[in-house]
Amino acid sequence: MRFLARGLLTLCFAISGAAAADNVLSDVEKADGWKLLFDGTATTGWVNREKTTLAAGWEVKDGVLTCKGGGDAVYKTEQFENFLFSIDWKIADKGNSGVFIR
Repeated sequence: MRFLARGLLTLCFAISGAAAADNVLSDVEKADGWKLLFDGTATTGWVNREKTTLAAGWEVKDGVLTCKGGGDAVYKTEQFENFLFSIDWKIADKGNSGVFIR
């Protein structure tokens, strides 16, 4: 999964997953000004609602941001506006992408 933004974006989401190898920008995407929002390796730049960190229930495992339980919605700490948004994700059966914008 890749979370990408070109321009400026405010993004929050509940549960999503991403393979680290998938979390790279192509040279064309870089040249076009896209920004990778999740690198598949760290939770840096993501927090829970009204918090300054992520709850212990959230982790990155095998390139996937997952909630083991007890986690709340996840928000990007950086805010953007006037944006294009593109997302690829993996989700389990009966899962909820929980993607909310603005």
